[in-house]
Amino acid sequence: MVRKLTEMRKWTEETVSNGGSNLRTFVTCNLDSDSPRSWLFLPRIDRKNTNGSMRIQMGVKYSLRKCELTNPERKENCKQSIEVWYRRYRGERGWDETVDTKKFHEDDWTLRTILHPVGRSDENEMTVSDATVEYTWDGEDEGLYLAFLDTGSCSSLMNIEVWTVIYWDREREDSLSH
Repeated sequence: MVRKLTEMRKWTEETVSNGGSNLRTFVTCNLDSDSPRSWLFLPRIDRKNTNGSMRIQMGVKYSLRKCELTNPERKENCKQSIEVWYRRYRGERGWDETVDTKKFHEDDWTLRTILHPVGRSDENEMTVSDATVEYTWDGEDEGLYLAFLDTGSCSSLMNIEVWTVIYWDREREDSLSH
């Protein structure tokens, strides 16, 4: 379940064709505002469900429309990037599996990275890109919320995968086998 903050402009869920199969995407293009801010939240990732992993990785396939193709009157609002934000969950009351939009305060969130176009352009002049974002658990973290913020890029999120990374302690494994 993905949650949108509709009060701050919104993402639209769409289905697009991708080589004979349908792909569920989230799309936004709010260049009509002087300072568009469209949030899209992923459900909380609970640390207890990560098999002791210290790291989370998120793979994202996304596209961004080229700024030169937007309305010339609003071209200055086009950013051609998507921001990835996170919020640590440390057992606070009132925070459940999804972000409570009534309790949302942007100051509670931390910017993790900015996704830029790095891929190829398709026939619609959209740049399709792939990125991996990594997060390392803090000792007090019980969970993690991830969010995307569009600030005027005409973007599509085509695939989001989250997985845990577990590293083996080779020295410990060697000492146990002797």
